[in-house]
Amino acid sequence: MTTVFVNYRTSDEENVAALLEHALSERFASDVFFRAAKSIKPGDDFEEALLRGVRRSSALLAVIGPRWLEVRDEHDVRKIDKASDWVRREIVEAFDLGIRVVPVLIGEAEPLRKDALPAGLERLATCQYVRLRSRDMEADLDRLATTLIELVPELRDANVVPPAGSTVNNAYGNARVGMQAGTIVGDINFGDFLTRDERDGR
Repeated sequence: MTTVFVNYRTSDEENVAALLEHALSERFASDVFFRAAKSIKPGDDFEEALLRGVRRSSALLAVIGPRWLEVRDEHDVRKIDKASDWVRREIVEAFDLGIRVVPVLIGEAEPLRKDALPAGLERLATCQYVRLRSRDMEADLDRLATTLIELVPELRDANVVPPAGSTVNNAYGNARVGMQAGTIVGDINFGDFLTRDERDGR
């Protein structure tokens, strides 16, 4: 079941949204995150799929870059001001359903202001945000993953990353292995043991 919906604008940090979802998917089970480009199958009704994805979620990550608010259509109208804008529709749907919305500010993107947002979306400006910066990407992703577990407790069961301080080891072939660790996660496979003559090719 989808737990976290990744909301993003294709004209603003679409690649970062994909990177964010991919990186978090490596920390949790692969089916935890809904991102349109990945999760909607060819031939699906995309409108129905998007709304279903939001409704099945426990949290929505709104990926917001420097151009997010000012992207305009061919008539020079801000997309966010259009009721048909899917970025807006997904966030409003989440608010209406009581789903937690977490703004993810990319780089030096400015926090949103209520007076810059259309009716129904003003609440986004008062949602506590997190920031994702290229210079601190790993640390920021780790903090976001920890935050998501706190906000959505069922993610604890989907967390596939070994806890800090544990050791994952896979050894193959003939090896002399010395190891000291508090926790070992996974299999240790030494392969078939060979005699010295077999090992030397005789």
